[in-house]
Amino acid sequence: MNGSFHKLLVNPVTRFLIVGAAATVTQFAILIVLVEFANVPEIAASVLSYGGGAVLNYALNRSFTFRSNAAHRTAVPRFALMVITGLTLNTLIFTLLHSVGLYYILAQAITTLTVLIFNYTVASRWVFVGQDRARDEP
Repeated sequence: MNGSFHKLLVNPVTRFLIVGAAATVTQFAILIVLVEFANVPEIAASVLSYGGGAVLNYALNRSFTFRSNAAHRTAVPRFALMVITGLTLNTLIFTLLHSVGLYYILAQAITTLTVLIFNYTVASRWVFVGQDRARDEP
């Protein structure tokens, strides 16, 4: 593997962004399908799509981003609390932005960036504690 690429992947922030991108693509795909093809109202679709992204997020963040050895019995409830808080933030921010006339995809993009910062902070400092940092060494 290219040395620069390897160094980039050693950084948990980079891995978090990769996982976040995958979860965000999943979230937006669900959002668009629900709104455009299933006629689900935008706010409800945003809530449902957030949940879909969260499932992928837990699995990839635990195994790839933070390489955590925290027990699921500890990490899952903490992750669930983070997701519920993130969902609340997502819903409030999206609703506010959408209610002032922002196009729903732009409103979701702004919302996603805000919640992403919140989630990284909480995940790295609380949800996935007990990390195996030795695996991060080059």
